[in-house]
Amino acid sequence: MASRRWCARCAQCQSATAGGHAQTGLTLLELLIVLVIAGVLLGQVVPAFARMAARNTLAATANELLSVLHTARHTAVSRNRAVTFCAGTPQQGCHGDWARGQWIVFLDREANGRLDAGETLLIAGALPSDSGIGLQGNGPFAAAVVFRPDGSARTANGAWAMGRLRVCVRSPSSVPATDLVLIASGRTVAQPLADSPPGCIPL
Repeated sequence: MASRRWCARCAQCQSATAGGHAQTGLTLLELLIVLVIAGVLLGQVVPAFARMAARNTLAATANELLSVLHTARHTAVSRNRAVTFCAGTPQQGCHGDWARGQWIVFLDREANGRLDAGETLLIAGALPSDSGIGLQGNGPFAAAVVFRPDGSARTANGAWAMGRLRVCVRSPSSVPATDLVLIASGRTVAQPLADSPPGCIPL
C-alpha cells in the first residue's frame, strides 16, 4: 500500500512540474513579436547614437582648432613676434591642403607665412584617420594666417586676413557644420551652421 501511495504522489508531482513548464514557455508567435519590436527599436537607437557621436566629434574638433587659433594669437602678443597658423606639417611646412587634416603653428621670424629653417615650431596637430571629420578653409586659411604682435591677423603678403575654417562631418551626415570665423582684428569665433544643409558643404 505504501508503495502505491508513493507512486501516486510521484505522478502528481510530475504532472504539476510538466504543467508549470508549459505555462512559462514562449510561443513561436510571441517570440517573433519580440524580435520585430527589438529590430524596430535598434533601427531607431543605432542611428541616433551615430549622430550623437558625430556631433560630439565635430564639437571637440572645432573647440580644439579654436583653442589653437587663440593660442597662436596670444603667443604673438605675449612674445611680440609674428606667429603663423596654417594647414601643414613640420616636415613640409604650410601646404594649404585642409583635406589632409593637418595643421601647424610656429614663430614666423619673417612674417612670410612659411616655416623657414631655424624657426620654432609651437604646435603640430592632425585629425585621426578614422575621425570622419572634414576641414575646409577659404581666404587666408587656404594659405596661412599670420598673427602680428598687435594681435591682428594678416595674410602672408601683409593684407588684413578674414576668412572661414569649416569643420564638418563627411557625408552621408545629418550633422550641420561649424565655421571658425576669423576677422581682421585677429579674433576667431565659432559659428554653428544650424540652418545650413548638413555635411561638408563647400565654402
